[in-house]
Amino acid sequence: MANDQRGAPRAASQDEDALEVLVNQFADPMSFVRELVQNAIDAGSVEIDVSCEWKPATEDAGAAVIHIDDFGHGMDRTIIETKLTRLFSSDKEGDLTKIGKFGIGFVSVFAVQPDAVCLDTGRGGENWRVLFRRDRSFSLIRLPEPVEGTKIQVIKRMRASEFQALALRVRRALHFHCKHVDVALRFDGEPITEAFDLPQALIKVRETTDLAEIVIGIMPRDTLAIGGFYNRGLTLLESASEVEVAGIAFKIQSSYLEHTLSRDNIVQDENYARIMVQREALLRGPLMNALMDKLSALLSSGADADQLLPYQSALATLVSKGCTAPAGAEGCVVARSVQGGLVTLRALSAVATVGRLVYASQATPLAEGLAADGGVVLCDFQAPLVEAVYRSLAVRSLEDASSDAEYPREVFALEERFVRPLPFHTDDHRLRARLDALRSAALKLLRIGGEKTTGVAIEQLDYDGSSVRGQLSIVVPGAALATSPLVHGGLGLDGTLVVDAGHAQLQPLLPLCDREPELAAYALLKLVLLGKMTAERDSALLAGAMEARWQRTKS
Repeated sequence: MANDQRGAPRAASQDEDALEVLVNQFADPMSFVRELVQNAIDAGSVEIDVSCEWKPATEDAGAAVIHIDDFGHGMDRTIIETKLTRLFSSDKEGDLTKIGKFGIGFVSVFAVQPDAVCLDTGRGGENWRVLFRRDRSFSLIRLPEPVEGTKIQVIKRMRASEFQALALRVRRALHFHCKHVDVALRFDGEPITEAFDLPQALIKVRETTDLAEIVIGIMPRDTLAIGGFYNRGLTLLESASEVEVAGIAFKIQSSYLEHTLSRDNIVQDENYARIMVQREALLRGPLMNALMDKLSALLSSGADADQLLPYQSALATLVSKGCTAPAGAEGCVVARSVQGGLVTLRALSAVATVGRLVYASQATPLAEGLAADGGVVLCDFQAPLVEAVYRSLAVRSLEDASSDAEYPREVFALEERFVRPLPFHTDDHRLRARLDALRSAALKLLRIGGEKTTGVAIEQLDYDGSSVRGQLSIVVPGAALATSPLVHGGLGLDGTLVVDAGHAQLQPLLPLCDREPELAAYALLKLVLLGKMTAERDSALLAGAMEARWQRTKS
């Protein structure tokens, strides 16, 4: 072998500073395998072999050698001097058959701080070895024997105990960065590549256009949903943090996608925007359609919550993004009520527009009452779907300047949203008379006292599934008691005051109703307004009691 050229160690310079920046830009030093595989593919190699070899010097010391061998076009002296050893000199710009765009791929080998890098290559009858030293100076040596393609050795001194960890890192880097390349890529003789697919997806759809190939699907529960971007099978970006749709994974492959100079993101140019439009159309159309068909089949077959959950979680995410049922899928059922009824997405939206869509853990008189009033109560595992429907309506309301509708923002549980007093039945005529007297007297006191009370009812509030078990009283808007929105907080008694007929605090007041119903009513209202009583309100109620008593005794 004849030594043809030796690159002298270079002094600090602008080029050296630029080289240092490029070397240090790689967050993961093992990313160099991606760059070298990329260069091999660009060189036309249909096979690439990567391996790790341990060369001992002593019992515990030696060197690890990472081999990257391709069988592409190789390089002659002109290419070596003008492309390999000069920064930012590339003929790949604008050629969509090439992946690299910056001519800096080979520089990445120095990110692992090798002690030497040996590159053998041949082209057009020329065969060369480029030997890079630790300081990145190099020698160019003519080889007498032929070299097919390009063979690279990255040499790094280390202890024997460190070698296996290095080999594992190289294998993992190859699998992450190069798993979908369309060439035969091997590590230590074993294939690394795999199909461009989502093999774990429960359902998936695929579309290939001149712009991009996209596969998108619903992932099983407890499976990380990733979003991946690839160019000819090389990973440009793959991260859970980039996934916009929880529970839905996607992979996008396109020769129009490029990574940034720092290799940590996608260039978000016009091509990227067009590809995102294609992905969104696939998401809202074919995937949404397939998802609704699957849900309809599962619900019709009586599938349990565990079987439904991953699909309904994905549907909830899509609905919250504003996705609606595609044409032809309006009749697909997507949810199950606590009573066992099956409901379409269109029906859920219609009920939500009047604020009567909620979820609950079981069928109760409260749930039955709301259903009888035209509401829908879904099983509680479908809570995300309920929230998503309301969220989509709220978004549409904001977008529609002519709409003045308001939708719930936080409370979607049946027992937090609605109340249903049940009629109190008794065969005790004396008890019924006392309750009637107390109710009538309480209403008179409230009206004389200036309260905006529509009525007073003494009903049953304490039953299994009641949203107000244990409470003495509630206030419901208006006069309808069948199923009413639950009023939280406030100092007023606007609406109908409903008192629990069986409450322990009510019982001592009932005998007083025989002789002094106004006094019993005053005592009851003091209990009802506990914590909300002011001196002015107390005086008004007491005056009302005296006025009502005077009117009763006078007549």
